[in-house]
Amino acid sequence: MHLAISQHHSGIADICQRFGVRRLEVFGSAARADDFDPANSDVDFLVEFAADTAVSLEAFFGTKAALAQLLGREVDLLEPRAVRNPYVLASINRNRESVYAAGPARLTDSRLCKRASGHGLDGGANLTPQSIGVCIAAHAGAG
Repeated sequence: MHLAISQHHSGIADICQRFGVRRLEVFGSAARADDFDPANSDVDFLVEFAADTAVSLEAFFGTKAALAQLLGREVDLLEPRAVRNPYVLASINRNRESVYAAGPARLTDSRLCKRASGHGLDGGANLTPQSIGVCIAAHAGAG
């Protein structure tokens, strides 16, 4: 990851927490760093919002605008499920790098798993570290 991104780690974390981002990953030239042009390159991010966040235009574009302002450059923001082309996805996957991931405290929220009973849990009310793993596994890749 290029220094133009990594030096803003705490500011990026603040933005992610403010807008309910669960995971943010950088990809493209900013992740590779060797072909990133600090004067001209934009930054490409994959964003996943927390399960308990109502994803709205305000959250999506608020995140995008706040990141652009913090980094002082254009930002492209994509949700992973929006990438349908397997060749584009393969290209993204070759160099994506985690910038932010919500901490475990968010995972204990009873709203994490609205469908918990569907995989043997009691509606998410009594999540334990083990049941959190079940929820994460059950919803991996779910939209």
